[in-house]
Amino acid sequence: MGLIDSKGRVTLPQELRERIGLSPGTEVEISAQGERVVIEPERDPEEIEARMDELLGDLERTTGEEGPVDQLASEHRDLVRKQAEPDE
Repeated sequence: MGLIDSKGRVTLPQELRERIGLSPGTEVEISAQGERVVIEPERDPEEIEARMDELLGDLERTTGEEGPVDQLASEHRDLVRKQAEPDE
């Protein structure tokens, strides 16, 4: 069990941190799924990009051409790539 302090912080039990690979300084994604709060280690942009390429390839093989869904996914993939680039 945990407790939320006055600043909205929650301390995760050590067992949970170790089980999912969270260490001090790990960036996390926090989302809501219904009434649940989900905390996950931030995913590597290259991993996301590779998965998107795989999914786009599956769509193109299924449809034989690039359609509206394929185009939207391509644009999203390009945005992920752009955001993953280091600031100059």
